[in-house]
Amino acid sequence: MNYRFYDVASNDHILKPVSMQKLASHIATDWIPGVPKEAEPGFVNILSELLKSDTGSPPSWCIRRKVANFDRQWKIVTSWIVGIAFCREVMEDFGYQFWAPVSAFSSATRETAASGWTETLSRLSCDVKRPDPPTSRLLPDYVAAREQPGSHDVTIAFFESKGTRDAIGGHILLKPSWRRQAQNAEFSYNDTFFEPERRVVVGTRLFPSAKRPKNRCLVVRAWNSSTDTVALSTPAACSLVVQHYYTLCQAFGMEETAHALSLAARSTESQEAREALAVEYVDVAKRLGRERERSSKEFVIGDRRMIVRIGKFGEEALALLTAADSGREKDIRHLLSRVAERQRSAKRVTHEQFERPDGVEVILE
Repeated sequence: MNYRFYDVASNDHILKPVSMQKLASHIATDWIPGVPKEAEPGFVNILSELLKSDTGSPPSWCIRRKVANFDRQWKIVTSWIVGIAFCREVMEDFGYQFWAPVSAFSSATRETAASGWTETLSRLSCDVKRPDPPTSRLLPDYVAAREQPGSHDVTIAFFESKGTRDAIGGHILLKPSWRRQAQNAEFSYNDTFFEPERRVVVGTRLFPSAKRPKNRCLVVRAWNSSTDTVALSTPAACSLVVQHYYTLCQAFGMEETAHALSLAARSTESQEAREALAVEYVDVAKRLGRERERSSKEFVIGDRRMIVRIGKFGEEALALLTAADSGREKDIRHLLSRVAERQRSAKRVTHEQFERPDGVEVILE
């Protein structure tokens, strides 16, 4: 199935394929603050309740007409869910292999509304702050990192997701309030400021009240603000990689592995963390295997079952990240390069079983 996509600085759309299970995997591994584990399947399955194929050739995703009759509050929630699914898809399509919610770095205490984003990574040195003066009262949604093609430099970007019923195709300009929100963040590591290479707003149009199916087709557009950027230092890049996999561990309920990640991340700076890692987490492979067995997440997509779990490459990445030794930063940079290569060589996912570049495996039964 396809969606209409307006790339940066383009007034003409192209059709991009994306499967329901790929979109659902974004929701299943995303940061959803305050949502109980028991409620997560509903948020994933909601995509199959909202979206369907039109009758065009080639077929495209469109929003179901029944959504027009939803209560206002539920319309906001559904718009948000669909918006972040396509924002994550665009983020990956732009080559960003690692991401984390901005709020994981923006709190002075590093405590956020999500139960997982609390104490265990509180000593990492990444920080996201509003500029002085701020351009908005809101921060963008994500900070993302990627290895630059043709080099080993790592750069970052801020992404903001927006769901809207307003037209966003053709010559439509970016709303000033959306632009100000995307600009309202600065990234630093150990108080050293790093300019993002871009600030991207991804808008997803949902117009369920349209009578004709083709007018209910999903439209996704990316607006971009580019800057001259400086590559991240190796420690800063490593911290973002750790934060990405910490997110996945929390999503899959791998609490022990998440804690091991935080100890390993601090082990280069703290003797206490090195000793704790050596005492508590000697047999990394067995622990990962134990947690992986019970970490699969099952969802219902329409009338089919979807399984999301840490795959073989994901296990390798977590084993590397939870090892504390003198060559750790070099190993993490090598991991980042491997993920980037997996992303560049991967075909666009349309089949029923796949493994994402970061090692998350998705199976549709």
